[in-house]
Amino acid sequence: MRRERPLLVGWNRSPYTRRVAISMHMYGIEFEQRAQTAWDHFDDVRRFNPIVKIPTLVTEDGEVIVESAAILDYLDCRVGPERALMPPPSPLRDRVRQIVALATAIIDKGRELRYEVHLRPAELRYEPWVERWSGQLSSAIESLDGMIGTPFAAGDRLTQADVTVGVMVDMYRNMHQHLMPEGRYSRLDALAERCHAMSAFERAALEDISATPSNAEPHLASQPAQAAT
Repeated sequence: MRRERPLLVGWNRSPYTRRVAISMHMYGIEFEQRAQTAWDHFDDVRRFNPIVKIPTLVTEDGEVIVESAAILDYLDCRVGPERALMPPPSPLRDRVRQIVALATAIIDKGRELRYEVHLRPAELRYEPWVERWSGQLSSAIESLDGMIGTPFAAGDRLTQADVTVGVMVDMYRNMHQHLMPEGRYSRLDALAERCHAMSAFERAALEDISATPSNAEPHLASQPAQAAT
């Protein structure tokens, strides 16, 4: 069924949903968004995605795209190579890919740590895993901090590296503050500050959990964002 705008299913506390929402704002693509989670809105999300994961994007033509990497690739193709946040084949693309790969690995491991520490009953928690994962994450975050350049993460232009690392930092500041306290990683701190100054990040802000209704309806992201500088 034809839609007037793409539909993004997922809430912005998912770093993967949020990096898609930020990218769409940066591209000036008008879209609707359902601030839903796969846990609280299982049946609603399953209508669009058989594996019941967020984010999911439904295009104007009704095509359903799952997994943020596939969605971002679709968006890059949609806007063309000159505007794409993932650069065309080049040394810059290789650098962006390295940074994004490490940042997403840190996101994934951080989610595993959250499940173990915050969701598993305390009597079932396996502390050796917590210690091992925390050590892995500290090492990876330090390595990522050393990879971040200026004025942007991968060089002299804004790329998907900035978007993905920016949402990763916000995730850890929200979920695992002890692993990424402000002041410990100067390059990540500076990148987060630059990202927070961009309108696209502000427009895809983290939801207030207490104010998010369980039956969250779609809202419009209807005003194209200006290109971030």
